[in-house]
Amino acid sequence: MTRRAFSWSLAAVLAFVSAQAQTSRGTVSGTVTDPSGAVVTSATVALTHTQTGVRLAASTNEAGIYRFDAVDLGIYELRVTHPGFNAFVATELGVEANRTTVIDAKLELGTEATAVRVSAAAEELTIRDSPLRGGNFLANQVSQLPLMSLSPISLARTLPGVVQPSGTVLWGPASPEATTFSVNGQRTRGNNYLLDGTENNDIGMAGVAQPFNIADAVEEVSAQTGNFSVEFGRAAGGVLNVVTKSGTNTVHGTAFWRYQSQRFNSVSNLDKLYGIPKSVLVWNVPGFTVGGPIRKDKTFFFAGFQQDTLRSTANIPLVVPTDAAVDRLRSLFPSNPRLDLYLGALGDLRGTAKPIDRGSELILRRA
Repeated sequence: MTRRAFSWSLAAVLAFVSAQAQTSRGTVSGTVTDPSGAVVTSATVALTHTQTGVRLAASTNEAGIYRFDAVDLGIYELRVTHPGFNAFVATELGVEANRTTVIDAKLELGTEATAVRVSAAAEELTIRDSPLRGGNFLANQVSQLPLMSLSPISLARTLPGVVQPSGTVLWGPASPEATTFSVNGQRTRGNNYLLDGTENNDIGMAGVAQPFNIADAVEEVSAQTGNFSVEFGRAAGGVLNVVTKSGTNTVHGTAFWRYQSQRFNSVSNLDKLYGIPKSVLVWNVPGFTVGGPIRKDKTFFFAGFQQDTLRSTANIPLVVPTDAAVDRLRSLFPSNPRLDLYLGALGDLRGTAKPIDRGSELILRRA
């Protein structure tokens, strides 16, 4: 029996500064103080994306607090200035989806021409006044960790409280073994699936409506398993958001080819016993991603392509009873309607007794 499955995955994203939904972005906040610990009001705060050059500006309020909402994911540089103080610069500041990155700036006396630089790479990512639970999987983790059915959402199965539900799972178009799971004991239908912050739920059954399985085109997978904010209030289980990549000021991309085949597998002992040829499944997944600038520091593009080709040759033996076995079955179950249905479907098809030699022992098998 030969079965061929062929699918295409094509993604193209034209990214502008304000194109993505807020639920696919992060927040940067903090407090600015002077050497004595007093808050500094009206300080100028600039947040610059290191790869795109996009710059956001804000000022501290009367409590010395600054805040940037709906910040695109990536690595940033934070610069805080105020007359009479040295500039404060925090580099390698990472922003993740649905998370608040807190960087407090302590200004030193001096001039703005002098900058005090700190690395935010080692700073702890905190969520103040929020009991959010879950995890974020970044681009390098999505591309390098093993994925079930190529689905980035399957990484959420590694989080606490996420388990495979007991019983059967309805088969759907989005690989339920990879995307359908129970979060904290809730029903699988209680999960809310998002793609770039947009609802992506299958209306017919639990799971995603439109799977996005190009791992190299994923910027981050945000998995919230409990105590999320009111904007995600419709979910009783978990909130799973796949965020796609955007272009930058430099042209970049990847090329990949995944090859999986049973040609490298050994033949099972049972197949050897009955002389059944090896079944061969070949899975080819070639593709590429590319991104870059349309207008520097303003507009960017990103596109990805993936071809999923599955070919298999399955050798499945058909086991049917011999004439003697049919007579035995009729004597044991003289009035069983299921036996009549089974034998009626077989018709005149009967098996033969096949001797199998195991060394010096001769065993009679009925096939």
